[in-house]
Amino acid sequence: MRVTSFILLITLLSSAASSLAQDRTVLPPTGFPGNYGSIPKSAATIAETLKQNGYNTMALGKWHLTPYTAYTATGPFDRWPLGMGFERYYGFLGGETDQWAPLLIQDNTMAEVNGVFPLDDRRYERVADPTRPVAAQQRDEYTYYPGTSIVHPLAAPQLLGVEHTITAHVTIPEKGAEGALACAGGEFGGWSLFLKDDKFHYVHNYLKLGETDVVSPDVIPTGKHTLSVHFIPTKKNLKPDYFLGDIVLSVDGKGVAEQKGIKVAGQYSAVTGYGLLIGRNTGTPVSHQYQPPFTFTGGLEKVVITVDATRN
Repeated sequence: MRVTSFILLITLLSSAASSLAQDRTVLPPTGFPGNYGSIPKSAATIAETLKQNGYNTMALGKWHLTPYTAYTATGPFDRWPLGMGFERYYGFLGGETDQWAPLLIQDNTMAEVNGVFPLDDRRYERVADPTRPVAAQQRDEYTYYPGTSIVHPLAAPQLLGVEHTITAHVTIPEKGAEGALACAGGEFGGWSLFLKDDKFHYVHNYLKLGETDVVSPDVIPTGKHTLSVHFIPTKKNLKPDYFLGDIVLSVDGKGVAEQKGIKVAGQYSAVTGYGLLIGRNTGTPVSHQYQPPFTFTGGLEKVVITVDATRN
């Protein structure tokens, strides 16, 4: 789902926010019986609908949809963001809060309880804090579709040094296809799954010190296929931090190529590239074998990433 425009002929901010949250038009409170200026429980929010369909949901910033009588440490929480379909929340509930020192909320608690205070210039410390609110909750399987915006490294699946499988569901036309199926990072480090010269490639770029290229021996024929790569970690090294692991490339569930002992960095920071991309490689290329954006020219239904952290 992509929202391209939103027009609302209502000047009251809460009514506008309520309409956007529900994807429907609502009327502002008038004082007449039955018009409470609050989202009724019979009206599901977009966030609730998305969450029930497997999406992660998070709200940030001013909420302004909770009755002021519920602005207490004990709730009730049914009109707070977590009660209306969001899994995580960080911001302030009331539009009339102090703009210089807002009363910040993290999920269903006052942020001060969790040691989170108004925003300041501590950038790295906040990013490195493992208790920070994040949009992506840890799960065993993630599904992405073509056209997906760049997924920030902190919201994308954490794959480095973890056993995982990346599977692209594709359709190859009669004239063949090429392009990036999925990638993360850039020219200074990362990985890329792509087709070139009708063959299936997985490239891992280790900090621009070397590229490991695992490629199918045969061209991928016309039709629908599943193209996947499976990574199995075998060793972890400290100072410097890196992992060794084995790669198996498969076409339609059958292994076609493998490479043992590839080197994977302990971390590829945002400085070396940016996020997870589906169906293209914008920015700098992970592999020197192609130039951005290297958009996939065949049919790409989806990319599924499964993670098995229990075996590491």
